[in-house]
Amino acid sequence: MPGVDFTESFSPVASGTTIVIVLLITLWNEKKEWICEMFDVEAAFLNAELDIPMYLEWPDEMKRLGFITDEEEKTKCIKLIRSMYGNVDAALRWMKAFVKLCVSDEIGCQQSAVDPCLLYKKDEKGELILLIAVYVDDVLIAGKKKDITFFKDEFKKTYKITELGNLKRHLGIWFEWIESENGEKSIKMHMDDMAIKIVKEYEKLIGNTVKEWATPGYPCFKLMKPTNESEIVDEKNYRSMVGKVMYYVNKVCPVCLSITRELAKYFACPTKTHWKALTRLVGYIKRNIGKGRLLKKPKELRIVASTDSDYANG
Repeated sequence: MPGVDFTESFSPVASGTTIVIVLLITLWNEKKEWICEMFDVEAAFLNAELDIPMYLEWPDEMKRLGFITDEEEKTKCIKLIRSMYGNVDAALRWMKAFVKLCVSDEIGCQQSAVDPCLLYKKDEKGELILLIAVYVDDVLIAGKKKDITFFKDEFKKTYKITELGNLKRHLGIWFEWIESENGEKSIKMHMDDMAIKIVKEYEKLIGNTVKEWATPGYPCFKLMKPTNESEIVDEKNYRSMVGKVMYYVNKVCPVCLSITRELAKYFACPTKTHWKALTRLVGYIKRNIGKGRLLKKPKELRIVASTDSDYANG
């Protein structure tokens, strides 16, 4: 079809759960001197190869500036030799290029069947030695220093990178590496700057100081849809605030996932009751600024699922 140069545009990114798992496995292997570093790939989208011919019209002003003639403007065009920013499928092409290099014989990684943005490497004995999580052009890599250095040295033969050292911040989340008195390490994840911003913005919106609460939701209290449209109150600001809170909660405050999910059900029809519930949630966030989410060394590597309580509310 003229003007369409792609068949697929979706490109995955490492999930928040994947990143947490990488960090927990890093803590699990602390006695093996595992660390977690981060690097950024320079101009990532420009590194992807094209698998189909792709052409561009001449940009405006090229003729006036003397780069092309009248004849060239009418009879010729630009042929791309690599992907570029602006291509609808640029992110997908870059992801394919990244994985192709990582699973090459030179590096020897494998791609996870669960999360395509998680890659891993084992030694000749079958022992895990590297974990790599990619989020567009941001790459987290965990393992021993020598194995991480080997990966980066091989990677740099193909792509330019900016080394960012030990993981400190990623997608707005701050990571603090803490060592206890007995020598065990843990990781504190927090977004205190965003939490403060949410509280201040909400207090300005409602024109009142938010009270701090010990729990995010009301015991034995169920949110309901309004019985008529006259009960709906300021849905635009409600959607905006709940959206911001959802991002914060999903990243560093999983204890609030249940109440956040309930509030999100009423984006189109919030009432004073929903605003009251949102106020309590913001008050809980205000109370817990500075605490963050603590990742401790797991006692064993097994999957455990949990969620916050809705006070047996069904």
